[in-house]
Amino acid sequence: MTAPDFSRCTLGLLGAGNMAEALLRGVLKARLFAPDSVVACDVLPARRELFARELGVRVSQSPAETAREADLLVLCVKPQQADAALAEVRPVFQPAIHRLISIAAGLSTARLEAALPEGARVVRVMPNTPMLAGVGAAGICPGKHAGEDDLRRAEALFGAAALVVRVAEPLMDALTALSGSGPAYLFY
Repeated sequence: MTAPDFSRCTLGLLGAGNMAEALLRGVLKARLFAPDSVVACDVLPARRELFARELGVRVSQSPAETAREADLLVLCVKPQQADAALAEVRPVFQPAIHRLISIAAGLSTARLEAALPEGARVVRVMPNTPMLAGVGAAGICPGKHAGEDDLRRAEALFGAAALVVRVAEPLMDALTALSGSGPAYLFY
């Protein structure tokens, strides 16, 4: 299977926390994106500064500004912050142009799709913390409008820092519990 072509794509990170950083480090190391093809936003100025200074990517002040500049969006905020971020993105989100990949734990694809315009292509991903060391695992599942190309793009992105497995959405919450706690039990 041929890897997706990201050459005409801009990656937008909606949130610049530890998991977004782990993902981006893997993506940059794998050369899926050049730093100038990535834009990230975060509510914390220190995180924006780190992404600009250490990772060399552009930063923006808001999710809406990020969505205006990028077509492949990764929602990397805490679940309780997702509604606010998606509300900012909704007015500029164009289903024919944008894709949304979400790592917000516990948020179904249906809930994410409801927060965006009709026809939004959404892929839900549940990575685990070993991804911070480039040895993680991630389960992915498509939303109602996501196609094979959308899944392949998500697999390629997360495959840069994790083993990626397709999972039926009803199993995603169980995967969240297992992948979130499993490494801790193994370490213990």
